[in-house]
Amino acid sequence: MGRRKIIDDAQLLARARDVFTAEGITVGSRRLAHEIGVSSSVLFQRFGSMEELFFASMAPPRLDLEALLTGGDPPRDPKEQVVRLALGALGFWREVVPVLMVLTTHSSFRYPEFAKRHPGSALESLIDAMMRIVEDQHRDGAISCPDPGPLVLNLVATTYGLVMFERVGAHGGEFTQGTVRDLVEVLWQGLAPERGVLK
Repeated sequence: MGRRKIIDDAQLLARARDVFTAEGITVGSRRLAHEIGVSSSVLFQRFGSMEELFFASMAPPRLDLEALLTGGDPPRDPKEQVVRLALGALGFWREVVPVLMVLTTHSSFRYPEFAKRHPGSALESLIDAMMRIVEDQHRDGAISCPDPGPLVLNLVATTYGLVMFERVGAHGGEFTQGTVRDLVEVLWQGLAPERGVLK
């Protein structure tokens, strides 16, 4: 009868992700093993190399995107739905960016290869979920957005930028819901001048 594992792979990977996120990619195998609570030999028996362990552990956390993007019950007001999407994307990036920042510093990181290794990655899932919501709104006539791609890209890029600013301490390290609502208002109203203002 084989010995029972003291820590399963999912727990080991979650702990490794915490250590890599806190200490970066230069953490040694002994230090990593100590923080996880196993021996270095266990790490290499299960994952073969530090690089393999790193990429296995650094999959961004899976989140309940439907709840994050709709707040549980989608609002009737279409502009409020766009606000919810923006706030949900902001919450998503707050969870994912700490992992993503460490992940992308590894010299072997290539997004297409990483996406193959982790199908249904957090970013792809976020974009898919947002596209579905925007397409549904367009189909129902709630918004005038024949191509949801630019709207989703705008929300994803803007909220990612906000989180990066938070990480360097802008706005006291946290943007408010009011700021997000103001950004959506600009997007909702557009930048075209009112008729008769410019010729």
